[in-house]
Amino acid sequence: MPLPLWGELQKAQDDPSTIEDFINTKIAEHNANSEAHLVSGGSLEAHITETVIDHPAGSILADKDSFTELLVRTMFESLDGWGTTGSPSNSDIPGLNLLVEYGEVDNAAFYSNPQIPKNFLDSTKNMLYQVYGRFDTSNTNFDACFGFFTASSLTPTGFGFIIDEGVLTGYARKSGTTNETATIVVDLDDDHVYRAYLDAFSETIFFTIDGVAVGDVEIPGTGWSQDTGPRGWIGLTESNDGSFLVGELLFSREV
Repeated sequence: MPLPLWGELQKAQDDPSTIEDFINTKIAEHNANSEAHLVSGGSLEAHITETVIDHPAGSILADKDSFTELLVRTMFESLDGWGTTGSPSNSDIPGLNLLVEYGEVDNAAFYSNPQIPKNFLDSTKNMLYQVYGRFDTSNTNFDACFGFFTASSLTPTGFGFIIDEGVLTGYARKSGTTNETATIVVDLDDDHVYRAYLDAFSETIFFTIDGVAVGDVEIPGTGWSQDTGPRGWIGLTESNDGSFLVGELLFSREV
């Protein structure tokens, strides 16, 4: 008489289910658990932080695109269509140099007010502003804003990053009300990837630098609905020179 296979054995004297039945039950419970793999250091966290995701080059087909968002990526090969102040230069591409010189050019900016999609800055839509750049200044006495902002100032409507006298924060403002993160400590003279992401469902803006979370804020009031697009600005407050060097800008909005 042949012996039963291991998986066919009774799990216990008081449990007639087989070991295979027990394993299948545990697998089903695992699959039904919406929080499986979400623990710190688990497989999902490791997957999204990998520098190379497990998709071979060329394997992502065109039909994988979502077709649910407007996505723009630029290295400022041309300044056509951009509003500017000061004397921005794209002569050394990739990128844009917002050069400032105290008493000569105290402010420099690039900006756009898109007409499509309608009411571009819309809190009911997921939005993303990402810039790769650095600040080249002789000291910390400068102001800056970069994000989806209505104006080049320290109190613009919209959301993104603000630098006030060299102090960096994540920022959102609507109808005179401002929500701001704690001070973000980072070397502004180094190259960084700054990202501000608006999650429309939670009405929260999440800020990351080089992929590391640095804070989040809720949208003040009831949000926005206006033709406000991406902006980058630097302004001097004392007698020093410098630049806001932008290597690449990426921004998107759900349609």
